Amino acid sequence: MANALPGSTVSTDHLGTTVTLPRTFEPCPCLSDKSPANIVAASSPLSHIFFSTFRDPHTKILDKRTVLVCIDGACAGNGTPAARAGVGVFFGPESPHNVSAAIAGPQTSQRAEILAATGALRKAHALFQEDTSVGSVVLLCDSQYVVGAMTEWIFAWKDRGWRNAHGEPVENQADFRELEKVIEDLEEDGLDVKFWLVGREHNAQADRLAKAACS
Repeated sequence: MANALPGSTVSTDHLGTTVTLPRTFEPCPCLSDKSPANIVAASSPLSHIFFSTFRDPHTKILDKRTVLVCIDGACAGNGTPAARAGVGVFFGPESPHNVSAAIAGPQTSQRAEILAATGALRKAHALFQEDTSVGSVVLLCDSQYVVGAMTEWIFAWKDRGWRNAHGEPVENQADFRELEKVIEDLEEDGLDVKFWLVGREHNAQADRLAKAACS
């Protein structure tokens, strides 16, 4: 059997063992079209995802136990003294839970991406801490930096005392530590957290919210 990374899930079928990176969202394998346009059910106040079954792969079933949240960060004038960064969190069309807000501290696009995830999960924790009808939260994100960090790199960072592969302190360490703590709190309360890396074209709603916060 293959060795799974810490926090990963391992599934076995007749073809062998498949290892999924920790906290990585995998669309339902029964659906031939796994694009966000096909499996995201955007609704207010909460969005969900569709899945199917091997028995009837052509019928989509709404997974109400999983809440999908789109997140994004933006920074006008990134890298300049006049930079203005903001986050966008999209729970659903005209949802009262949506967020468009400027960030405090250093104004960078990377920090905005991380803080968008933290803000989304904090709100999710407040909403679902005592709601047993929700079992998992999927963050749809177009940032390879955030998704790679939280599904793969962070486990090695923690083992090395929050140092990267070159032995240097992890950049934006305080923000990543905060995000990791929020995830651990959710997991302790029985809520799974998954990250879904998508193309920018599939994250337009959160992108608009983030850019509006920078204006």
